Amino acid sequence: AKMSADVSRKIHLASQRLERLTGLVKRQGVFNDPTEEINQLAARIKTDTKFLKNDLDDLQLYLEHNKRQVGAGSTSAEGHSQSMVESMQYQLVNTASTFKQVLETRQSNVKAQRDRRGLFGRHNRNNALGRPYSNPYR
Repeated sequence: AKMSADVSRKIHLASQRLERLTGLVKRQGVFNDPTEEINQLAARIKTDTKFLKNDLDDLQLYLEHNKRQVGAGSTSAEGHSQSMVESMQYQLVNTASTFKQVLETRQSNVKAQRDRRGLFGRHNRNNALGRPYSNPYR
C-alpha cells in the first residue's frame, strides 16, 4: 500500500509539472519566451516518466510475487491492488502522451517564432517588394 501511494503521489507531481509546462508552451510571445524554464520542466518530466515506469513495473512484480507467496489469498484485495496498478499505468501513459503532444506544440511554436523573426528581423535583406535590399549610401 505504501509503495502504490508513493507511486501515485509521484504521478500526481509529474502531472502538475506537465500542467505548468503546458501553460508555458501555450504562451504566445516572442520577447517573453521562458525557454530555460520550459527546458528544465521538460527534462524533469522525461526523467519522472522514466522512473515512474520502472516503479510501476516493480510494483507489478511485487504484486505477482505476493500473489505466489500467499497462494489463494483474498481475491478481492488482489483485484483491488491489480486495478490500482492498472489505473496508475493508464495515468502514466496518458501523462506521457500529453507530454509528447506538448513537446510537438512547443516545436511548432519555436519554428513559427523563428519564421516571424526571419520576416521582420534584421536578417531579412529583402524589401517589401521581395527584391534584395541595396543600400544607396554604400
